[in-house]
Amino acid sequence: MAYNEGLQSDVRKQLGFVLNDISENLPGAFMIYRADKEDDEIFYANKKFLDMDGYENLEELFKSTKKSFRNLIHEDQREAVEASIWN
Repeated sequence: MAYNEGLQSDVRKQLGFVLNDISENLPGAFMIYRADKEDDEIFYANKKFLDMDGYENLEELFKSTKKSFRNLIHEDQREAVEASIWN
């Protein structure tokens, strides 16, 4: 039945969603990044986060920060913020 052309399409419509559909309906700004001391890659930020930080879109955030969470933190505060996160 999984290969039945009509069935497969209907199941996808009922169960399919993307992160953007969920995140845009949550209150507040948020981002998702890898919490790793060696690799803090940013994966996603919702529109409220982008608007709050003055970015047009996700690609602009990625380019500006080189996809690194620590590049969102002012250089003078980076050490203290990182210490707080890891504590």
